[in-house]
Amino acid sequence: MANFHRVNQKVKKAFPNLDIEVVRGEGYVYFSGDFAYEHHLESIMTHPVSTPTPTLIKMCMEEIYEVLES
Repeated sequence: MANFHRVNQKVKKAFPNLDIEVVRGEGYVYFSGDFAYEHHLESIMTHPVSTPTPTLIKMCMEEIYEVLES
């Protein structure tokens, strides 16, 4: 099960100036905060209960970097 406290710590450390939070949904995770809304960050279709924390951190970072690079 992904530990969202750890996921959000890593996201905040990597992107300290962005208003962004990773939130657990049912069968997916989504991003909340000004940056997420302004840049239309896509939800990640993964089951948070069965996704390991390091995997979810990697998936979230990739999504954020993809938006920043576009």
